[in-house]
Amino acid sequence: MIVGISNREEFICYTFEKNKLYYKILPQILKKINIVVPDFYEPSGKLTDATKITDSYSYYSNTKSKILEVIGEKRIMLFFFSIDKLKLNSLIDKIAEYKKPKKDY
Repeated sequence: MIVGISNREEFICYTFEKNKLYYKILPQILKKINIVVPDFYEPSGKLTDATKITDSYSYYSNTKSKILEVIGEKRIMLFFFSIDKLKLNSLIDKIAEYKKPKKDY
């Protein structure tokens, strides 16, 4: 679930809720951008649980696109470089859900 978006000139950052579904979503994104999908499975055969990872980063790329993944204590951020922002927004809209912000009033 997406909890935030930061749109900068040099990149766009999507902030994801840290949950067990994250490693089901990320491969779909990488495939659509034509980046080789790494093995997200543990030696036991189970899909990696993002909730058990803290303070790490990974880098995914091909000749045209670059993605930096940062996993913190409560959130996961994906920084997309050199990717058409309109196409990226359309892709993310099809794959992930947006979390509605809570009203503070």
